[in-house]
Amino acid sequence: ALYWRKGKAPVLGVQPDNLTDEMRLALKRNTGALVKIVMYDTPAFKANMFPGDIIISIDDTPIDSAQDFMAKVGDFAGKECKITVLREGKETPLKVKMNPKAL
Repeated sequence: ALYWRKGKAPVLGVQPDNLTDEMRLALKRNTGALVKIVMYDTPAFKANMFPGDIIISIDDTPIDSAQDFMAKVGDFAGKECKITVLREGKETPLKVKMNPKAL
């Protein structure tokens, strides 16, 4: 038997990964978190974030890696933020209303 239970809404709604060596060389930067997956109907989805975007800051707080992103994103729960991503080599600011932190 399968049982389904509705989960808590994620703060942003992305699955991050670290930049590959090839990406770091091409971008000429070591920092950022690569967006691998954007979950449907989440703040990231509504802000038009896409897989392949690289999150470099949240409200001017630098993001160094996927682990750094996961450690910091909860600090912005429930707030309206500016997330800066690299998209096609250009810095793109996205206005995002984060979900509250799950209890």
